Amino acid sequence: MKRHEALSVFVAALMWVAAAAEPPRAGADERHDSASWVVVVPPSNPVRVLKRSELDRIYRRTTRYWNTSEAAQPALPILPINLPPGNVLRNDFARNVLRADDESLATFWNREYFQGVLPPLVLQSPAAVRAYVAATPGAIGYLPAALVDPSVAVVRVEEGD
Repeated sequence: MKRHEALSVFVAALMWVAAAAEPPRAGADERHDSASWVVVVPPSNPVRVLKRSELDRIYRRTTRYWNTSEAAQPALPILPINLPPGNVLRNDFARNVLRADDESLATFWNREYFQGVLPPLVLQSPAAVRAYVAATPGAIGYLPAALVDPSVAVVRVEEGD
């Protein structure tokens, strides 16, 4: 296992433990609209705009590497991060970006699994997503706009292909 992959696994484990210990917050189940969440990447990632269709391909794992302009740099794997099924933010993200619901995504991932394609990593809380994205080159996630801080960079999502 490469060093950055081992670090990513370690950070994911830490985030899982932190999320499991995190007490539920008041209002955690309130409805979010698409304006209340943002897509984030590490600040070192130069991508600041993605089309909705590109984000869909990233989260369905058909686009697996970030486009790097430098030929000398190895292609950086894209590591999409999801919140747990049933999470209000995840449902809104799936509806607006993937144009799908939990049931159709489960069917999609059951098919893909037998092709050797694994779904995005799932972390238990938006705080865990932010920490993982901040610490992991290649990661991309979504979280409530209110949780954005300098540890992550916001990616604007545009309509189109």
